[in-house]
Amino acid sequence: MKGTYELGFMIAPWARTAWELDNNKKGFDAIIMAAGSLMARYSQKVGCITNPDKDFLVAVDDLMSLDTLFWAAAKSKDTRMHEAALCHAKTSQRYHVRADHSTATVVVFDPENGDINRGYADGSCWSRGQAWAITGFAQTYQWTKDSSFLETSKACADYFVEHLPATAIPSWDFQAPGNGTQPTDTIAAIIASYGMLLIHEIETAAGRPSVYLEHALKIIEAVCAFHVNDPVQFVSARDSIETASLGSSSYQEMIAADMENGAKTIFNGATMNNHKFAPCRWANQGLVYADYFSLLVGNKLFDMGISVRPLLSLSGHSISA
Repeated sequence: MKGTYELGFMIAPWARTAWELDNNKKGFDAIIMAAGSLMARYSQKVGCITNPDKDFLVAVDDLMSLDTLFWAAAKSKDTRMHEAALCHAKTSQRYHVRADHSTATVVVFDPENGDINRGYADGSCWSRGQAWAITGFAQTYQWTKDSSFLETSKACADYFVEHLPATAIPSWDFQAPGNGTQPTDTIAAIIASYGMLLIHEIETAAGRPSVYLEHALKIIEAVCAFHVNDPVQFVSARDSIETASLGSSSYQEMIAADMENGAKTIFNGATMNNHKFAPCRWANQGLVYADYFSLLVGNKLFDMGISVRPLLSLSGHSISA
């Protein structure tokens, strides 16, 4: 697991919360260990963190691990770690973001000299990758106050909004033929919305006008209106419960969620992959990324004093107090 580019946002969601809310030392240690693992894969020649195998492949997703690295650097006062995260962000800013502010999914470097070996020359723009860029560069700005990262985040967000279909829910790839008829990716929608909320907070805190709250709410409303799964049904069953007395047991009515017939995620409409070389095309799925980032979006809206009740009511499900 230590070799995955998703390490930062596999560990930080639970570990940082455990430390900040409950002062859980295991959570703190887990983040520091994860950051150390990321640092072990940092190349000064390339200026990025990745898996330095035969090809040094850097995905736009890697931006989402930088928040973990910056956090660990701040807590441990490790300037080398901070500089590595900053350098990775600058390298990604230079090579993943195109002139029109669309993003390449991956760039492959030569680990010996840092030269580019291969990129996505066809101009394809994976919508989830674009969402990673919006959020990742906004988070990097929050840590560095380097205005170029904020401008890049905003430009990537503008591209995202400009290429949305009328439904306001992105296709899995903005450049796939028939944008608007391709499978959707609600994960991209929710992540991009979260990034836009970060941009809005930054802009308004500086006394500048912002259109990004409006954009984010439009996307969130569309996802809530069309892609919330039906609630899981609860079923009653009679099950045997062992007691402290050896050899004795009792029966008790149990309430359990019917996970076989019910949805396992909050949202549907996500696309794992749909490209022609994929061994298995997975579209209109429920994936945990959308659920997790929807919680971040909800918490952020609460922090901003915006009620999520009207948004959730669009799903047609009742909302308890």
